[in-house]
Amino acid sequence: MCGRYYVEPEENEAEMQRILADLNRRYPDSKLLPLMRLGDILPSQIAPVMANSKSLTARPFLMKWGYAEGERPLIINARSESALEKPMFRESMQTRRCLIPANRYFEWQKTPEAKLKYCIAPDEQPVFYMAGIYRLEPNRELPAFVILTCDAAEEIKFIHPRMPVILPREQLVAWLNPAADVQSILAAARSKMIYQKSS
Repeated sequence: MCGRYYVEPEENEAEMQRILADLNRRYPDSKLLPLMRLGDILPSQIAPVMANSKSLTARPFLMKWGYAEGERPLIINARSESALEKPMFRESMQTRRCLIPANRYFEWQKTPEAKLKYCIAPDEQPVFYMAGIYRLEPNRELPAFVILTCDAAEEIKFIHPRMPVILPREQLVAWLNPAADVQSILAAARSKMIYQKSS
């Protein structure tokens, strides 16, 4: 699963800085922009997310992490293998896919003594994009997004059995294409990644 990830606010991350600069231009007077979280990002917080504009151009948007479902806890992840079959996620999978930029994510390994925190990222990718979906919710000013997950890669399976779907660079445009073959994109993502990890 993915319950915390990190967006680098420092100026040396040029790709992330372009995303943040575009957000500043798009939300110049918004009271929500100062609420955007950088650094460690947790469920319920506002984060930068890439999605299609009305003209089907990929642009950054402000979104809130987690679907709200009545009194239930926030739903922050969706299983990529079954999301198209679930009423909660089906429409978003078909028409409202998004990319969540990050520099790393965190996972905890349970041991008899304690939980060990690991920082994880794809090899040689200062910025990567997790596959996500989003929806509009009543009485919320911003769209809500969830992160798709899959079985963990062999290198990191000992930490946790699930991980976020991290899309290969060549699949980013396709993921936002409403006509794309979602299952083939997810299969390609699951087969390609090699990971760095540090505790």
